[in-house]
Amino acid sequence: MSSAIMWPRPGELGSCCRGRLPRRSRTDRFLEAAVLYFNDRLEKARETFESALHAWMEVESPSGFHLLFRVFNSDRRPSSVHRVTLAHIYGALDRPLDRWTEWPRFVRRLGMPLLRAAQVGRDELQSDPRLVRKLFQRIDRIRNTRLWTGISRGEEDVVRSAQEVERSQLRFAQQRQSSEEALAGDRKKVREKMSMYFGVP
Repeated sequence: MSSAIMWPRPGELGSCCRGRLPRRSRTDRFLEAAVLYFNDRLEKARETFESALHAWMEVESPSGFHLLFRVFNSDRRPSSVHRVTLAHIYGALDRPLDRWTEWPRFVRRLGMPLLRAAQVGRDELQSDPRLVRKLFQRIDRIRNTRLWTGISRGEEDVVRSAQEVERSQLRFAQQRQSSEEALAGDRKKVREKMSMYFGVP
């Protein structure tokens, strides 16, 4: 593995760096942490994962919805490096998530419409990090019942009404059908030209 890059600690990211992506993408850093996790280098995995989360929050200011999928998922044990979350690492270390120094910051980034949809209170979640499981599972259930096309608009699919999401899904389905029909027409034209000029059936 290549030598580790020193990522900024909380408060160390200067204004000159804001708005720019780090030299290594956050995905690379999360994957590095996941490899460390699977090799039982848990403290190093924790440090690396936390650094990646901090840099992401400082540079790109993601919503709590997007952060959630890095903090927790319902996998008992992740099936691949792409499924490793901070909760998996903390669980292996037998630590509650509120030992993460940026746990309050993460909870504050979760929008009230999202928390209402999942029926989880912000203060309750901050004081009891075990509730993140309920939060994730309820969000996941809402998305699974609504996104029948497999196309998502992120947090909107959870916080908007079921009727609005259904209309979006219908539009996505119509757009996909139109695209597939247009592509089939283009393929037919190509085959016709190939047959005309080269005798290809």
